[in-house]
Amino acid sequence: MNINSGNSFSIAQQGLQRSQARAVEAAESIANPARFHPAEETKGVLEPLAEPIVQLKESQQLFDASAKVIEVSNRTVGALLDISA
Repeated sequence: MNINSGNSFSIAQQGLQRSQARAVEAAESIANPARFHPAEETKGVLEPLAEPIVQLKESQQLFDASAKVIEVSNRTVGALLDISA
């Protein structure tokens, strides 16, 4: 019996890596001091933070989904090994 779970694990791992990269990108965008514009006409005004905050939440959901794929794949492989033993 050939059990190949490598594909689901590698796809989930790529999802984890993508979610981490997007979270870092969003966090850097939120914390960027250049976001603050000290020009007279916009003194004390911040650019909208909604987009990077939404991106941060999306990356969290991608991470959670990828972790769930790894968890289910692990359980499936374990069950198949138990059946074949």
